[in-house]
Amino acid sequence: MSALYAGIDVGGSSIKSLVIDEAGTVVDRTAEPTVPATVPQLESIAERLVSRLPGIAGIGILTPGTVDEDRGVVGFASNLDLAGYPIPERVSAATGRPARLGHDGRGAGLAESLFGAARDFSSSLVVPVGTGISAAVCLPGEVWAGATRTAGEIGHIPVFPDGEPCACGQRGCLDVYASGKGIATRYLAASGSETSAEEVARRLGSDPAADAVWATAVEGFALVFTQLTLAFDPAGIVLGGGLSRAGDALLPRVEARMREILAWREPPTLVTSLLGESAGQWGAAVHGCYAAGSDAYTGWRP
Repeated sequence: MSALYAGIDVGGSSIKSLVIDEAGTVVDRTAEPTVPATVPQLESIAERLVSRLPGIAGIGILTPGTVDEDRGVVGFASNLDLAGYPIPERVSAATGRPARLGHDGRGAGLAESLFGAARDFSSSLVVPVGTGISAAVCLPGEVWAGATRTAGEIGHIPVFPDGEPCACGQRGCLDVYASGKGIATRYLAASGSETSAEEVARRLGSDPAADAVWATAVEGFALVFTQLTLAFDPAGIVLGGGLSRAGDALLPRVEARMREILAWREPPTLVTSLLGESAGQWGAAVHGCYAAGSDAYTGWRP
């Protein structure tokens, strides 16, 4: 029987899992809301997966925060209670399977560079946008983690200095203005109406509050992407996560603003993720292969 590899992608609002066989066929998917006791929830999800699919040979887990993949610990996470727990050891103890921890943004970037929209770029920045925002600095099949394993925390770049407070303790962070949670929160404050970031995008042109909140998000993305372009000179920038579904309401506006800012060079190519919100799950499953000592992922084609 073909071995199976599980990937669990931990997000601020939901935890999603994917189980893939050696040929790259998805055999199982689950999703459930994230609860405050996140690590016990992770153990329970992994235990249920292995109970249902005993052929699972390795489990990969992606989380937000500052993640040290080698040590298997989260150092800081502004939205979830993950810091300091020996997550792979606890999941392995609960399931009897080897487990490996990875960073959500870098994991999604790894998947995009192996299978998705970044595959044909010589270098890229992959930016998943969900409850928070992160980035992965990618070469083909390789992601840079940084000297302290914190590369890619672009959601905590203070894009508007002395701006609104962020859950991380800083002010003016990109997360506050341009993440899915940030857009929804700022729209609620401006309009008194509670809705999703995707719905804010659909109200553009007919709702002044939506227009104002969205324009600030576009400006935030354009400023940060310009800074990253000048720092790293990527061939492409890939936008993923739930906000990538905004389509023409987002990327063309960000690119146009980048062209206004950049005086002596063109912006890199901006594209939408091919893997969408499943990029993190595929990246987690690749970590499941790492945990099992397998290179089966090299033949996968989502």
